[in-house]
Amino acid sequence: DGKTTTNEILKTLEERKFPVDKRITPLSFPLVPHDPENCEVEIIDPGCAFTEDEGFQYLTAAGLHRPSYELTLRFAEQYGRGVKGKKPFILFLHDRWQGLCPEHEHLIMLIERDLVLPGLRMFKRNVSFGKNCVLAGVRL
Repeated sequence: DGKTTTNEILKTLEERKFPVDKRITPLSFPLVPHDPENCEVEIIDPGCAFTEDEGFQYLTAAGLHRPSYELTLRFAEQYGRGVKGKKPFILFLHDRWQGLCPEHEHLIMLIERDLVLPGLRMFKRNVSFGKNCVLAGVRL
């Protein structure tokens, strides 16, 4: 809805026992309340291993845009453990962010929807993602 802050989202995820990577903090991913955005997150399955550049090509071909880290956090809050699917990882090739040290800008968030160890994690950019990953994109 655009009104919750990073602290509120992290608190909700903690209450739901949905683990969050320690690098995801209000300082590194600040959210400022604003009017709701009119967009929708969609999940697509490339069906094969892919690189970050190829991931963008798959999103573009599907008519989707790169998600912001804000939409990534809000999606995790809204769906958390409830995100179902055959493949365990949902990648969010979100906009780059400047973390507490320079190498953090080379990380992206992903939701691990494994039944045993679900959570919101950070993962390296510019690597080959396995065929067990799907992509989240935004339809405006």
